[in-house]
Amino acid sequence: DGPAVVESDVVGPAIAAEEMFHAMCLGPNTGAVVRSLAALEPELLAIMHGSSFRGDGAAALNAFVSRLEAAQGK
Repeated sequence: DGPAVVESDVVGPAIAAEEMFHAMCLGPNTGAVVRSLAALEPELLAIMHGSSFRGDGAAALNAFVSRLEAAQGK
């Protein structure tokens, strides 16, 4: 029930949701794929079941995948 677009942290809430629901499938190429999307330097990320994010999408995607990999011990 949040706002349509936020410019605040989306990585923390996304990691919290992943820890709760375990919805991500972390395959051997997940990090590379997310980093290739980050390389496109998006300025708007549409978040499933949450507010969209306006800002440095590359930094958000890279931080998200780094935290996922760290949680998996990679």
